[in-house]
Amino acid sequence: MLIPRFSIRSLLLVMTGAALFFFAASQAVRGKGWAVAVVAVGVTVALLAVIHAATFVVLWMVAWITGRDGGGASTTPFAQQTPRSTGNRDR
Repeated sequence: MLIPRFSIRSLLLVMTGAALFFFAASQAVRGKGWAVAVVAVGVTVALLAVIHAATFVVLWMVAWITGRDGGGASTTPFAQQTPRSTGNRDR
């Protein structure tokens, strides 16, 4: 269930941030220099997040298709051998 993980406080903070961003966007349309800079930074951060997510998905799919998903101890370059079980030999 995804909805209970969000509190009303966090949703209000997101709504406040969105309202401030769109207020800056409306001021940018009217030609305010500070608002143009704020909107440019916001759009740049959003674009970088989308590029990061797209790159992750593409590389994840390549790793999934080739079978190199990074699972298991045999894929690490530092593993010389598999770990031994101590068992009850010492008693």
